[in-house]
Amino acid sequence: MVRVTALVALALTAWGMPRTAISNEGCATSVPEHVRISDCRIASALQGGLVRSPSLRTLVARLAELKGLIFVSLTTQRLSSGIAGGLSHKVVVAGERLVLHVVIARDYAYNDRIVVTMAHEFRHAVEVLEHSDARNEAKVDALYRRIGYVTGAGVVETEAALEMGRLVAEELKQDAKSKRR
Repeated sequence: MVRVTALVALALTAWGMPRTAISNEGCATSVPEHVRISDCRIASALQGGLVRSPSLRTLVARLAELKGLIFVSLTTQRLSSGIAGGLSHKVVVAGERLVLHVVIARDYAYNDRIVVTMAHEFRHAVEVLEHSDARNEAKVDALYRRIGYVTGAGVVETEAALEMGRLVAEELKQDAKSKRR
């Protein structure tokens, strides 16, 4: 997970949303209403991932249970070396929902890697949503100081998110193998 730094923040508006509206409208895909994706190819990848990965389906259902509204968008900004995406620590409370924003590096956006990256970042979103005190950037930062560890400048990680990424990657790999037989 990446704590959105100044470089990435330049691509976002005041609370972490891209300048263009994010909507699933206009895409010929069906993704859950609580996940809003700015790019139809990413929405299509998520739709396929939900079919192929039971763990991803469970994770996305958990986001809905926790009343999360997750916006996913691409960034052309360079993230830390090797980082495919990140969850912004900036959050917005909108009634009973918590709005979170995931950015994906454009370089990783169009294969199974994007599905694995979304699973990883969605697990981070669950971590935030499960902690009722994490309702602003400072409290999300504090949460990750408690449950995560620093892996680089502005980058924090948790074992749960790493494990989710590994699990979904394995499920996608097994699904691809079964279709080749």
